[in-house]
Amino acid sequence: MSLQFVVSDDMATGEGLTICILITKAYPAQADYEGNTSRMNEDGSFHFVMPKLREGVTSETIALREFKEEFGLWYAQIAKILTKEEFVENYSKRVPEYILKTIEKEDMGNLYYASKYHVNYS
Repeated sequence: MSLQFVVSDDMATGEGLTICILITKAYPAQADYEGNTSRMNEDGSFHFVMPKLREGVTSETIALREFKEEFGLWYAQIAKILTKEEFVENYSKRVPEYILKTIEKEDMGNLYYASKYHVNYS
């Protein structure tokens, strides 16, 4: 699974600037899979069937769901999924250096990074 980069960048008069960032592997939850058909055989052996993701469930839809859970519906409405290159080019100054180093690794394991940056200019 590749990393998903989700960002909402909102500026409103009187409200200021709010940037929400989520970097995630977007692993599926149990509810994202179709029914489990694995079972125990009569002889006591286990018959495993690889579960399939439900129709429409992708890394992108999982990442957007995680973003909504983390930041709420308001910011999720304007959230965009970016490529790693787009993210680094536009938002690398908004994340710690160790996160930038981590996303460059091939085998980083699991990663879930969320941050919210808000400045009120009034």
